[in-house]
Amino acid sequence: MNLVDFRSFPLFEQLRKEMGAKYITFHNQLSFGHSDEELLRLLETLETEGIDIDLNEVEVGKDSTLRHKNQRVILYIRDWNVYSEGEYNSSPKFHIANCQTYKNMVKKGRGKRYVVARRDDGKFRVIFHKPHGVEEVGEMKLDVCKNCLEVLGWKGYKSTLLQSKKDFICENFSLKEFFAHYPKSILSTKGHDQEELARENRYPANWDEISEEAKKRKGYQCESCFIVLKENKRFLHVHHIDGNKFNNFFSNLKVLCIQCHAEQPHHSQIKRLKEFKEFDEFLRKYKN
Repeated sequence: MNLVDFRSFPLFEQLRKEMGAKYITFHNQLSFGHSDEELLRLLETLETEGIDIDLNEVEVGKDSTLRHKNQRVILYIRDWNVYSEGEYNSSPKFHIANCQTYKNMVKKGRGKRYVVARRDDGKFRVIFHKPHGVEEVGEMKLDVCKNCLEVLGWKGYKSTLLQSKKDFICENFSLKEFFAHYPKSILSTKGHDQEELARENRYPANWDEISEEAKKRKGYQCESCFIVLKENKRFLHVHHIDGNKFNNFFSNLKVLCIQCHAEQPHHSQIKRLKEFKEFDEFLRKYKN
């Protein structure tokens, strides 16, 4: 869309001169490296069949997720050897983070058709290579890489969990939920700044007032386990759902006890706080 050139309007030009205003030149800081039409084609392909790439084209963000041309993507191998009906040369997985498996793929990474996509219905376009050179193209559901889940701390996933708990988190992993937490576009939805140019992720000066109001609105009750902590507010936290500490709309704030807060992705460090250990003692007394 082209903006109107106000210099072509005599009245505005006259006002500018009377005000002594000078012309300034604006430079767009955003550059996709391709036209809008090419960008639309890129996004459409990412949402459907995916794009064949060299692993060198994939970038890793500060949050350890995978990126391609300013878009957050998932990565998988398109070609699978089938020895017999339904039997593959290895268990198919897709990757969402810079895990050790992905790092090993980058080191080896030659001779395979790697694909980036951002389709969120859990289905992937795959080419099955059968004996005698027979190929068959189809769609199948792939499993998420568990190492990726651990890197992101997805829903508290870690290697020390019970196997049944790890399996439950993996089996119930949702790409729609993943992309809701980690938006597909790397560009900020507020101001459309590139990640490197985005505002610093810091609490505002009036955070104490904001968090207190959020707790008050929820009756000083944890929204996850429902424990009421009106008399023990130090165990009650306010969590930013989208991870942006400057996004303090109440729709983005969730009131959680310190224990439930620690189970959120990237918040395991809370468990090292003195208050976290004290909360365990409080819970024992509370239940009795």
